[in-house]
Amino acid sequence: MTRVNTIDDAVVQKTWARLLDSPRWEMAPVKNPLLLVDDLPSGATVTMGCFANSEGFQKSIELTAAIIARGFEVIPHLPTRSLTGRDHLKDVLDAYRDAGVADIFVVAGNTKKPAGPYDGALEALEDIAAAGFRIGVGAYPEGHLYMDEAAAFELLRRKQEYASYLVTQTCFDAEAFRSWLTRLREAEVSLPAHLGIAGVVQRKELIRMAGALGFGASMKFISKQRSLATKMMLPGAYDPTGLLTDVARVAADASLGVSDVHLNTFNQVASTRAWWDGLRGKTSS
Repeated sequence: MTRVNTIDDAVVQKTWARLLDSPRWEMAPVKNPLLLVDDLPSGATVTMGCFANSEGFQKSIELTAAIIARGFEVIPHLPTRSLTGRDHLKDVLDAYRDAGVADIFVVAGNTKKPAGPYDGALEALEDIAAAGFRIGVGAYPEGHLYMDEAAAFELLRRKQEYASYLVTQTCFDAEAFRSWLTRLREAEVSLPAHLGIAGVVQRKELIRMAGALGFGASMKFISKQRSLATKMMLPGAYDPTGLLTDVARVAADASLGVSDVHLNTFNQVASTRAWWDGLRGKTSS
């Protein structure tokens, strides 16, 4: 018998409601995300990718300020490999603070050559924490692209001295979440986990983005599950309801330290919002 079956259904149902109560809504820095903000729930927490590699940090700062002005909490991504140095970091942090940001998701970023001294996120965390920000860091339940799991866990142990929570890469397998979280906690990484799942996204777009965004391992898992693979090839949008049900069972295990879910909308906000509203309605009925 697996551990999930030892958790009372009432606890799972309560966890389901909690996960639906306050997810984070991720939006990508493409086109004009500001046009999509009105589709978000009032007062939602929005995580916003950074324009550093295209239009620069200033574009991200201005967009963040505009979204906050509309009544949302914004957690901007900060790719450290795009910073030219500590003075640049300070300028960016000052601007975000002036805009009303209190929480920053710190990543290395995907630029091939660092613009300054930061090769990864870790080197900047102390300065960001000293500036008074809450810090989120990334984690990879299906494996890091550039290091084995032991090294990835060691890096998270070092990051947790300054970080407040971790956010996982998008994953489609609740049991992969469970297994990884079990090993993570055994490795003495105690940061609360925000589990990344896809929203209601057109399947063709989801498959197209899989490799670019680094969740190819999860798509390989899907390809091995015949019924799930068939569903993913159908026209229309991917429905994450089944995955959320399974994730609620994982999150109901308090020892795994799951805080909430992180909805990657791929900027298909309206469809994800409609799905979320529907599930919320069922929970309250």
